[in-house]
Amino acid sequence: MGKILRSLGVLVPALVFLLLAQGSAFAANADLESDYTTETSDLQNGAVASQSCGNYDPDDSPDVQDVVYRTISRPPLPPLQLKLDVYYANRPLGQQGQNFAAMVVAHGGGWYTGCKRWSDDFARDAAKAYPPSPGFIVFNIDYRLACTSSNDPLIGQYCGWKFAVPGDDVQAAVTWVRAHATDYLQTGQTFNGHVALFGSSAGGNLAFEGAMHATGSARPDAVAGWSGFPDLVDPNGVAYCDIDSFKPDWCDLATKNYVNCDLSICPSTWDNASPDFWIDSSDPPTFIGNARHELSPPSAAQEFAGHLTSHNVAFDICWVNAPGPPYPHGLGLRDWPCDDNNGTTWSRTMIWLDQHT
Repeated sequence: MGKILRSLGVLVPALVFLLLAQGSAFAANADLESDYTTETSDLQNGAVASQSCGNYDPDDSPDVQDVVYRTISRPPLPPLQLKLDVYYANRPLGQQGQNFAAMVVAHGGGWYTGCKRWSDDFARDAAKAYPPSPGFIVFNIDYRLACTSSNDPLIGQYCGWKFAVPGDDVQAAVTWVRAHATDYLQTGQTFNGHVALFGSSAGGNLAFEGAMHATGSARPDAVAGWSGFPDLVDPNGVAYCDIDSFKPDWCDLATKNYVNCDLSICPSTWDNASPDFWIDSSDPPTFIGNARHELSPPSAAQEFAGHLTSHNVAFDICWVNAPGPPYPHGLGLRDWPCDDNNGTTWSRTMIWLDQHT
């Protein structure tokens, strides 16, 4: 299906919705995500009342922080600056080759909350060659969100936007990285010109969208998404959230908030927000990570894989069969073994992205 431009929805006040985020309630590894929990009681009239985005663990601090990659004009308000953090590529002493690919990382958070800090652990390890990562020049981004407000100013500054604005920001980041990755090389390093795109949870949806919908310099050379909501609507016109998400109410309400209307009213917009809708044979190599009991509907990931196959798009998939509860979601999939006994979600992802960038 052709890559055509989509019209943006009209901005309206957000619905009252529940959490769809990468919180510890869904994490397999508490160390990865336990700092990023929002309780249902913290959500009032679409406003996220408590989040932590300001402080980095010293071990995860970026090499360069808050680089502006896009400036949004919005008169009469001041321009909005979208920022990213940079993690220099590293290959341990003794390893051969200092020619690196770049990686753009998009955080999760149900399209309405979150920040680049949420992905700092992943970004650091992808850059610093945590095995089997080859080491990437990593650009960990913030993007605009579908929230009404937040008491965390680092989130609140990005509130007020709906589909397809967050995805447009992710694609703009890929374009920016292609032009600027060489600015973040260390002595003796080169940039090979390839850009991988990774996202988890809602960020996985945006990463898949960037791979399947974008064209030209905005399209990544390879993409990976963990719990990435690759399709919002099944072939019979039913929301995948209602089919096999283990939290269908959370899933459905967050999706409606992001898409900005009910499926019965604007089915074409729900299609447009589904990366699966945009698949064609020119799409980049794709990695899918999903649990078999998941917040992100497993049947959507299965259909996505089937359509990649039918369009001859190279892909790999890691299914995690966790005993739960709690069940892994998003970055929480990281250290779980794939149920084909061929590596973990982390190792399979890094090997895939290395092979294709």
